[in-house]
Amino acid sequence: INAEYMGKKKAAASVAGRLLFMSRLLFLCLVVCAVLLNCCLPVVADKWALLAAGSVGYKNYRHQSDVLHAYQLLKRFGWPDDHIVVMMYDDIAHHKQNPFPGTVLNIPGGENVYANVPHDYNGENVTARNFLNILVGNEDVMKNIGSGKVLKSGPDDRIFIFFADHGAPGLVKFPNDRLYALDLIDTLAEMYRKHRYKEVLMYLECCEGGSMFDDLPTNLKVFTTTASNGFQPSYATYYDHTRKAYLGDLYSVLWMENTERAVMNLNAKLAGAPDCQKEETVGEQYDFVRTAITRSEVCAFGDKSVGDDLVTNFLVYPDREQLQKLASADIAHHSLSQLQQEVQQQQQLLRQQEEYLRIQQQQAELAAQRRREAQLLKVQQTLLQNPLVAAISQQEQPQQQPPQDAQLVQPPETQQLQLQQQQLQQQQLQQQQL
Repeated sequence: INAEYMGKKKAAASVAGRLLFMSRLLFLCLVVCAVLLNCCLPVVADKWALLAAGSVGYKNYRHQSDVLHAYQLLKRFGWPDDHIVVMMYDDIAHHKQNPFPGTVLNIPGGENVYANVPHDYNGENVTARNFLNILVGNEDVMKNIGSGKVLKSGPDDRIFIFFADHGAPGLVKFPNDRLYALDLIDTLAEMYRKHRYKEVLMYLECCEGGSMFDDLPTNLKVFTTTASNGFQPSYATYYDHTRKAYLGDLYSVLWMENTERAVMNLNAKLAGAPDCQKEETVGEQYDFVRTAITRSEVCAFGDKSVGDDLVTNFLVYPDREQLQKLASADIAHHSLSQLQQEVQQQQQLLRQQEEYLRIQQQQAELAAQRRREAQLLKVQQTLLQNPLVAAISQQEQPQQQPPQDAQLVQPPETQQLQLQQQQLQQQQLQQQQL
């Protein structure tokens, strides 16, 4: 009986061992299959945008106008609203000083950039803390604030940030608080550690903007450009005498108009149009804007490898395959010659806008030179009103001699008298100087 019992026990143990081995082998096979399946599946990359204007008041018309133009740009490039967060005080479109209520322009004769814009965060919700919570995707904190939208970005996603406002060394302003450089850099570093993005592109329009990124590490996959260095102001452009406001900022208008050209070139290339230019990188766009602006120093910071990426990879939402389908669908309704003509018309319009900017910048520089000359003349006149300075100036001025043929031969007595008078005058001047 004992032998029979021990035999059955050994047989049961053998079966249990086999089952345990098979279960472990099956688990290992499932893990390997999951890994292989994950490697074979295409990576689903997404794009997110945060557009913010931190200023308030009609005199700051241009900041909200810049952000509204950026929103319209992204919408034309295929972005869905749930991937764009717009933050602005929203007090200029219907301001009492606006002669065209409900209308906001960013370029002369341009479209109404206020049309159909989402009101995600307006008024008192425009704060530095909300800006950072939206950026890191903190849904719980933003749940009952504004639209509650945040950036739900993942490790393979690209993020585009555009901010326009006033700035000062080490900070940018919001209506009732400030965003400091250290807080912004710490937030980006935290997002990098938590794998919240693949790459970040940020454009900053403000005075002393370079001071926000002096300490930005170069290993965070973040590339940012600013309208000025850490000590200079940035400049407005397109003054509208009817609206009595600057419609835009020079740096912002330039990068947006350049982006429109890059996207038109891409559409023409995908549609098969000949003589298309090479696609523009972020770094090349930075070089274009930096060269076009001469009154302030446009700067770049962060990971320069991100600057080697294409502008359209950040600012056009559909991927290449979707863009190809869109271009093919467009060709089905428009002939190639019509498409080329539309592209040429858009390029001509952009060239006209660039020429307008160049002329306006020259006029601004000429006006600044005239102001400097007027101030210098005023200082000189003030100094000449001082008797001592006037006497010294008169002494230093050489006496103007008449032409040689008009000189008269004077008698010796007269010449001696004049010499004595000159010596007396010199003695009086010396006494005055003492």
